[in-house]
Amino acid sequence: FKGHAFPSPDRPREALYPVTALIRVGGLLAYTLFDSGSGLDLMSPEFAKCAGIKVTPLADPIPVQLGFKGSKGNITACAMTAVRVVDATSFKTHDFPNTHFEIANIDRYDLIIGCPFLYDHDGHIAPHSRLVRFPSFTIKGLSCPQDARVADNPRTARAPPPDLRVADTSSQTRPVVDRRAPLMSMDTRSTASPSTGPHH
Repeated sequence: FKGHAFPSPDRPREALYPVTALIRVGGLLAYTLFDSGSGLDLMSPEFAKCAGIKVTPLADPIPVQLGFKGSKGNITACAMTAVRVVDATSFKTHDFPNTHFEIANIDRYDLIIGCPFLYDHDGHIAPHSRLVRFPSFTIKGLSCPQDARVADNPRTARAPPPDLRVADTSSQTRPVVDRRAPLMSMDTRSTASPSTGPHH
């Protein structure tokens, strides 16, 4: 096989997009990547500032090894905040009031939900169906077109695309247009970007 070039497999566009979703964190909708290759749950400092989430310096920096050799960094701050997700079938909300995030300069996303949250709540990512399944609820990911439209908005003014439906407390559906809308349910999304694999 020496010198023989093998073409990349021909896959649908959806196969190249990791699972993302809009989840409500600190009262705002956060563009979130679900990544089982990340050893940390991460939040961007821009999102923390926008949401008014208190950031606490770490006594000892956490070294981070990314997916490529030589790609290293240090995390020097963390935050604790409330996370709210909505079940894709029942539209029932599920609250996680004291969720820990490390603060890192992540690209493209507001949050990366990694192994800690997935392990604590027994979450399983299903790329083909764009779902993240937990024992008591399922998060529906964005479709590729929805993901692209959400990602194109500035981080501080991001809102769900018009065709993204959410449920309010009376189980009626309506489009969300304001990222600072009152704490209600929300739902779906999906995307692509290099995976971050922090390493202690």
